[in-house]
Amino acid sequence: MRTWESNDVGNTPAFHGDTEAALRSVKARVLYMPSETDLYFPVGDARYEAAFIPHVRLLPIPSLWGHPAGAAASPEDANFSTIILRLS
Repeated sequence: MRTWESNDVGNTPAFHGDTEAALRSVKARVLYMPSETDLYFPVGDARYEAAFIPHVRLLPIPSLWGHPAGAAASPEDANFSTIILRLS
């Protein structure tokens, strides 16, 4: 829990606490799929982070299952993820 709470990509030595600069430095293409109902990692936070990642596609999973949606908590979640991955 402490690792999760204190982890910040901006705290890596090259960025000196500048999270936005660290996110802007991402070179990989990113498919970012948070759950719309995740209470641990709210989709609003994901939208903020995605705004700084150059090659990102943000596609929230429309799920009632919150955080476990990305692990296909329901057949609907699995179907959504499968369709998106085929289209990507």
